[in-house]
Amino acid sequence: MALLLALSLVAWMIHSGNDKAKKPTTYRIKIFSSPEKVAEITRPPENRLTITGKLGPAEIEWDVDGKVRIASSTCPCKTCVNMGWVSDSSLICVPNGIIIEPQSNVALIDAVTR
Repeated sequence: MALLLALSLVAWMIHSGNDKAKKPTTYRIKIFSSPEKVAEITRPPENRLTITGKLGPAEIEWDVDGKVRIASSTCPCKTCVNMGWVSDSSLICVPNGIIIEPQSNVALIDAVTR
């Protein structure tokens, strides 16, 4: 039982240590307007960025841990704002036509099928 517990602890430490390498520093921002705008940016030093979507401005915010959120938007429902902080998933504001995708240097495999 002690051996199983020790192996589990070692496996957990190895797995949690790899999470730090997966934090994205580059983000792809797509704005679906006419013409479509796509930009790849690294986290800005001021931790805030204002972009203009279809309906108007949206403010994107980063924290020191690499998490990102849409702090404010001119969309009517504010679903994108209510999503809060994310670290490894995309943020989407459909009415404003904005997608923020984290770009990681580490290949993340979700599933393998044969």
